[in-house]
Amino acid sequence: MFTGYAIANKTSIMYKYKFSIGTNGICDNISLSSSTVGYYFNTNYPIEEIGIYYYTTNQVNKTILPMRNITFSNLYIGVSTKSVTDGNISYKSRIVLTAPIFVLIKGLTENTVYHVGAYYKIGTTYTYFNETAVTTKPASDTKLVFSRIDIDTNIPSTYKENADTYKANLKEILPIVTDIFNDATNVNRTYVATVKYDAYNWAADNNMNFNCHYVDSGDTLRSIIIHELEHNHFNSHMIQSDYLSKYEYAIKFMEFATDCEGASWGQIYLHYYPIISSARYDYVDDYLVAMATDVDNLNFNS
Repeated sequence: MFTGYAIANKTSIMYKYKFSIGTNGICDNISLSSSTVGYYFNTNYPIEEIGIYYYTTNQVNKTILPMRNITFSNLYIGVSTKSVTDGNISYKSRIVLTAPIFVLIKGLTENTVYHVGAYYKIGTTYTYFNETAVTTKPASDTKLVFSRIDIDTNIPSTYKENADTYKANLKEILPIVTDIFNDATNVNRTYVATVKYDAYNWAADNNMNFNCHYVDSGDTLRSIIIHELEHNHFNSHMIQSDYLSKYEYAIKFMEFATDCEGASWGQIYLHYYPIISSARYDYVDDYLVAMATDVDNLNFNS
């Protein structure tokens, strides 16, 4: 299995935190549910804190980032399967047998070598492990921009309130989407988002039209927008699926993202699963989708 622990963007790094499991591991066993992954430690590891760290040139100057939004009890921690944001990091557990925790570190500097690792704390003692080095991407002049948000003039009067609400929701979410894309990709395009009305059951299209028949918001709206942007900018979208499923970089990325050996992409019509799918993802997984936009140019750890 691919053993990589980190992929760098321009000002962020996605790091995969993994405990050793089994007879000689930190964890005796793991419980998986739809909402929480539970890690049960053996008696030698009464862990009171977990987190990640990074530094550039001097390991003495570590920046320590604890994961505080998790459940701790006697020899147990519980980590949400939906991403949570805690200062400069967002994190979630993955529901697979190895149960890694994906941690997105933000606020970094472009074109810089970072040493990133995991830690746990027992009493006042920190134990550091799984350190790796990865270089953030250089700054770019390319930008994804939403220049404005329009409301179509032909919206029925009974849906004008919906349209206004949708515009407000887009105003909140579009800066988050552009932040993700401008960090993770080199997409260079300006869009106008337009709120329209259609009685048919569709949410949005890749021309950035949004149907106010149903008003979306929050995580759902962010995932919808990223889905539609990927229809335009996913660089492998014209590759035949039988090739894509065997493509070296796609497999390398998917093994990182799923922690499953040999994981790859599949195709149903114009949808490349799981990068362009009908799923609604949380923040960490939406970030991973954007990172895969140009899968040939990912900065994996060395």
